[in-house]
Amino acid sequence: DLNLEVRHSTMELESAGALDLTLQHSKLETGAIRSIRSEMQHSTISIEKVQQLLDINANHSEVEIDQVSKGFSSISFDGNHSYIGMDLESGAAANVRANLVHGKLHYMESQINMSFVNVENQRSEYKGTIGSNPQAEVRIEGDFTDCSISID
Repeated sequence: DLNLEVRHSTMELESAGALDLTLQHSKLETGAIRSIRSEMQHSTISIEKVQQLLDINANHSEVEIDQVSKGFSSISFDGNHSYIGMDLESGAAANVRANLVHGKLHYMESQINMSFVNVENQRSEYKGTIGSNPQAEVRIEGDFTDCSISID
């Protein structure tokens, strides 16, 4: 496990098992990570691959995930004036829940089976599934936060 506190810096990691991270006014680029937990402020994270878990609390920040492994367990993102974009590996199965105020969930209808979508008064709520027999969870919460989910 790796615990990092990064301020006003740019950092590159080749890979990590479990990463517990505090970022302020910083940028992180990393290869494969088994799990990441992070508190972010005014920062950017670019991740090549999340294998199991992502749990991020973000304020004025951006997260880009090139690939989430199909065997992942949980993606959780709480954002304020933030953005998260992720590409799930083909074959992934998950329940998707998003509650956004002044934000939007971007997805292809052919890739996510939404059972509930309610958009009114700047509030958006989404519930759906990806794949069959989902065991994993994708949960997005945010104010002035957007999310993009695609499946490769």
